[in-house]
Formats: sequence, C-alpha cells, structure tokens
Amino acid sequence: MNRNYTGDEHLSFEQMPTGKLLSDFWYWMSGNMLDADILHLFSKYLVEMGAGVSVDNKHIAVACSSYLKSYLKRGQLEAPILYRPDADDDAVCVFCLLDCLNPDAVDPIKLEQWKFFVLRCGDITAPSITLDEVRQISTETNFNKLRIAISVRS
Repeated sequence: MNRNYTGDEHLSFEQMPTGKLLSDFWYWMSGNMLDADILHLFSKYLVEMGAGVSVDNKHIAVACSSYLKSYLKRGQLEAPILYRPDADDDAVCVFCLLDCLNPDAVDPIKLEQWKFFVLRCGDITAPSITLDEVRQISTETNFNKLRIAISVRS
C-alpha cells in the first residue's frame, strides 16, 4: 500500500503508457518552490534530513516562512511570521526561514540561505509570533548544526 515511487513510473491508462512520467507531475506540482505549501513540505524534508529523525508533530514540529512569497509582486517582501504548529507543548518546534531578500538570488535548494530556529512548541503562547519574538526564545542555527540544536531542546 505505501509504495515508494522513483518518478520514473509511467502514467498509464488501460495498461498503456500515456507518454508522461510521475516525475512530470511532481515537476508540475512543485515547480514553484516559493509557494507556501511546497516550501513547507520542503522545510519538513530539510528538518528530517538535518535532524536524522522523522517529523511527526509529537516530538518535532516544523513551521516555515520566507521574506519572498509566490503571491507577492516581484521585489515585494513580507515579514516572516511563525504560525504555531498543531503539536504537543513539549514537542520541539523548528522554525525554518528561507532568509533571502533578493528575488534574483533566492534558491531554496541552497541550504546556506536557510536559518533554523529551535524552540519548544509550548514557548509559543499565541497563534503566531514575529521573527524578532522567535529570536528571543529560540536557538538559531544553520543546516549543519540542526541535529545538535534539536537534541539540546529534546
């Protein structure tokens, strides 16, 4: 039932290939990495990869934001806001920030453009908090030190 796909699988109808691969759908679905839903999924993947553990909202929850958003006009920025994940108070929250202000340089797959803020979900007492508030109550780290920062908060 839970099959892992590679992307090389052909979409088919009545056992005949349609000329499209599953990877064609993945590209169509996630081509815009600044889309909030795609960015959130990608940040969860980064946390799992960096921490070496599964993100399950019981032990580790992930929230993300960026200054650049897919719905903004080119050159417009929006202050990042952390929305509290629906997770246990004692869960570790990792707030992932794509920290690039230049629309010509932003590239989510360049992990040096990301900052990670590690805190407890219970430390977030409102439905959302600002980046300045996050900085006051969290440990800021980069991708290479994410596993250590999470283990300290666990």
